[in-house]
Amino acid sequence: WWVANHVREGRREVNFSTWADLDVWRRARKLGDICEQVEEKEMPLPSYLLAHREAALSDAERQGICDWTKAEIARMGPLPPEPPGRGRGRGRGRERG
Repeated sequence: WWVANHVREGRREVNFSTWADLDVWRRARKLGDICEQVEEKEMPLPSYLLAHREAALSDAERQGICDWTKAEIARMGPLPPEPPGRGRGRGRGRERG
């Protein structure tokens, strides 16, 4: 149940199976969140690393993930104006989609 819960929580935050359904702002925000969480060593979750030490990321791997997220955001091109009422803060735990 523990692993299944981690998977469910992860998919709630970022589910690449439904990625194309997200608007460009939400995708950009989620990509930024991925980099931020990896840089701050919030991901992989410390509790996950207890059972899967091999999942620990090196500094080079963290940098590679952030480079990828930044390249994906750049590939989106100039973002259109953000719709009114959409905050720019981190949506983790608040925004679903």
